[in-house]
Amino acid sequence: MMVPGFFGGGMIGALVAKVVGGMRECVPPEGYPACDVWSFVLPAGVVGIVLLPSLVLWRLQRVNGK
Repeated sequence: MMVPGFFGGGMIGALVAKVVGGMRECVPPEGYPACDVWSFVLPAGVVGIVLLPSLVLWRLQRVNGK
């Protein structure tokens, strides 16, 4: 559950980096989707590692009536 959380959060971080880079009008290096992409992807990935399993467990508890 941690791996999908990391990559899901990282993809959201890449989207945020793309939007911020577009607002700053910077030109990303060749092969990267945005400027400073890793400063957005890594923190968002860590949030995804924590958030996705937490939401799944919370939702399972609600469904099972506990």
